[in-house]
Amino acid sequence: MNQLRFRTRLVLILSLFAIVPAVVLTLLWSGTVSTVLPFITGQAAWDSVAASGERAIAAARQAPLTTSQRRAVDAHERELRTSVEQARRYSFLAERTVRVIAIAGVLALLILTGAASRVAGHLSRQLSRPLDELVRWTDLIGHGEPLPPPPEPTLVSKARKNGDEGPMIEVTTSRVRGAPEFETLRRSMREMVSELEHGRQQAVEAERLHAFRESARRVAHEIKNPLTPIRFALARLRGQAP
Repeated sequence: MNQLRFRTRLVLILSLFAIVPAVVLTLLWSGTVSTVLPFITGQAAWDSVAASGERAIAAARQAPLTTSQRRAVDAHERELRTSVEQARRYSFLAERTVRVIAIAGVLALLILTGAASRVAGHLSRQLSRPLDELVRWTDLIGHGEPLPPPPEPTLVSKARKNGDEGPMIEVTTSRVRGAPEFETLRRSMREMVSELEHGRQQAVEAERLHAFRESARRVAHEIKNPLTPIRFALARLRGQAP
């Protein structure tokens, strides 16, 4: 199995760091709301209260009641029915709300996943492209090849310093790929290449001077060897001369 590229690994790691918490939080939120809402409605409690209230009202109607008492029982029965009806409506809305919340959670998860993927892709490009470029530069330096030229500056604006009579000032910028730290590293690598080239030239000059010195020494030695017997002969003749 081939090793994944640095950018692919970076995208996966950043996506996991963004998506996993989003999934966990969305599931916890949806599960909590789905669990709590049925308890808030209290449908079972209201049904029990309604049943006991109907029995109490039925028992009260069987007893001899005055007109005011009967009106009070009728009012209590209406209030009880209204409360039970509202509880049933709230329970119905709560059941539908759980579904809406689940759908909203899924949509929020999809939106967060898409946003996390976009952010992870952008960050991976900002990190992987400069690193790939620097890796290529190290290969070029290792093979003794020149580095790519720096990007040409782009003219942003042009204005005069002191109105219409001052000197012209041009504001330029250059396109920088990745974080500013990568541009600092590129600049350092270019300076290192310049120093290496300067050192290489000095080494070549030193080797050339050494070769010239060796050649001069050999030439002097070759010239000196034939002159030695001539000097001896001249000295002998000088000694034999009257």
